[in-house]
Amino acid sequence: MHQDWIKRNHQSIDLGLVHFNLAVILDSTGEYHDALSHFRSALTGNLEFQLKSRINIGAVLKKLGQLDEAISEWRIVDEKTHETPIRVIALYNLGLLYYEQGRWRDTAEVLERSLKLDPQQDQVLYLLIYARQTSCSWPIYPENGLIDQSRLLKNTSAIAMLGITDDPSIQLQAAIANSKTVAKPNARIIAKQRYPDHQRLRIGYLSSNFNFHPVALLTAELFELHDRKRFEVYAFNWSKDDGSAILARI
Repeated sequence: MHQDWIKRNHQSIDLGLVHFNLAVILDSTGEYHDALSHFRSALTGNLEFQLKSRINIGAVLKKLGQLDEAISEWRIVDEKTHETPIRVIALYNLGLLYYEQGRWRDTAEVLERSLKLDPQQDQVLYLLIYARQTSCSWPIYPENGLIDQSRLLKNTSAIAMLGITDDPSIQLQAAIANSKTVAKPNARIIAKQRYPDHQRLRIGYLSSNFNFHPVALLTAELFELHDRKRFEVYAFNWSKDDGSAILARI
């Protein structure tokens, strides 16, 4: 229907809007190249649709693996508008991509600017703290006067907290806070209520770090030392297959 409308209404002032809506539909169905084409057609509309289209163009380019091009789109949005909500979205997308690439200083620089625009972004704060710690940007917590200590502690990952304090009570608070963000409170129970008797105790280890990673390097021997006469040992693995010797060993 959108495509038929576009063919018949080339001069309409709503043309950019219709291109944008069609692009959103195509993106949601995985038709990324067609979505990209229509998002770009929406760039002919007013400034608001141009900026929103560029944010979405960046997102589609990221899905297609064209990361440098995605970065360029979000940087254009950052440079072309002073409208806070749109800039915040662009900076978050940019910072998240830098984070995924391991570009820690770039991550911190972008996310700090985002927090100055809107300090109430807990996810941004969470990523920023990790990026500052990983890039050895001391002090770890940003000193901008916009965020109180309780929010800083709340949004520090359990792993990051190990490098910030050796107070076990604070480390426990971080672990509890983190668990609430990843665990579903009303998750469906999938295990049976009654368990069959086993001669050996069954132990399962669940990790995304059985490849070349400190977790694997520090635990491989632990798995080897289990008494197989007393324990059945399983690994539930969603690590990337990096072809490493440590993954093969585990």
